[in-house]
Amino acid sequence: MILEKHLSIREAANEKEKLENQMQLYLDKKEMNFIKTQPKGSDYNKVLVETTITLFDRFLKYIEKNYEYDEKLFSLMSSINAYNDYIFNELKRIASIEPFKIKIYKLREDMNFIEKNGRKRTWEEIAQLTHYSERQVRRIYEEIIKGKI
Repeated sequence: MILEKHLSIREAANEKEKLENQMQLYLDKKEMNFIKTQPKGSDYNKVLVETTITLFDRFLKYIEKNYEYDEKLFSLMSSINAYNDYIFNELKRIASIEPFKIKIYKLREDMNFIEKNGRKRTWEEIAQLTHYSERQVRRIYEEIIKGKI
């Protein structure tokens, strides 16, 4: 019997955030490579008169490096999309099974409320809004977070 570990919604969101941070790193590296290809002013102190000319095409190197970064960025974007789909489908599944349970999760993680008040809703506030006991609200939230639903 093969046992698979299923991600909870919180774990999936955490993994998605890690991937987004990696993607931002590669986008920054790509931008730095582009900046290196842009023309700069001449430094006349370093101009030598009789030297051999070496061909070094900065733009060609930029294209080569970008190809490497682009492959990594595409794989990161597809992974992020997969996590987004997983999170969306899990929330949809939970909502279809027991809609009141997803309401508790949404009340606790409500971004508008967090931005407005600088905190998450307390368990007591959620209990009053849903007409459940504070203990039951915590239990349901933990079930959702741990993926037991």
